[in-house]
Amino acid sequence: MEYVAALSLVLKGGVQQKLRWYFKLYDVDGSGCIDREELLLIFKAIRAINGVEQEISAEEFTDMVFDKIDLNGDGNLSVYCLSVYLSIYLSIYLSIYLSIYLSVCLSVCLSVCLSVCLSVCLSVYLSVCLSVCLSVCLSVYLSVCLSVCVCVCVCVCVCVCVSVSLCVCVCVCVFLEGRQI
Repeated sequence: MEYVAALSLVLKGGVQQKLRWYFKLYDVDGSGCIDREELLLIFKAIRAINGVEQEISAEEFTDMVFDKIDLNGDGNLSVYCLSVYLSIYLSIYLSIYLSIYLSVCLSVCLSVCLSVCLSVCLSVYLSVCLSVCLSVCLSVYLSVCLSVCVCVCVCVCVCVCVSVSLCVCVCVCVFLEGRQI
């Protein structure tokens, strides 16, 4: 029965519920805090299961986690400390990732859209202008065509980039929620 409850929590539970459940799982002595020995035991067990050689030892990794997460320096990690750290880490990570992603995506989309629109506009314009009066059509057609193309390109690029970024954020959050230390 505990397996079914745990599976249901992992699949349907909220972030805080999952955090509390994992915390209780790792709090071996039931003290309400995870101390260095408990965390070290967890990291050693995970590494033994994975069987992959790591760059730093489990002891060094445990020290690094405590240096970053143990806010009051008492040698114990509480659910609150872990929750605060994860909230700060996720918000910083996502804001940096999104700003880089959006700037790259917008610049690529705009350059591609503008080059395509300009080539299409110019080819259509040349074929039309050769058959019609060159002096009148040139100023009107280019100004209208470029205005419309720029507006359409910007709107499409922003919509695509925001949609993709939201999708990436959701994927990252789902990935990070399901990920164990």
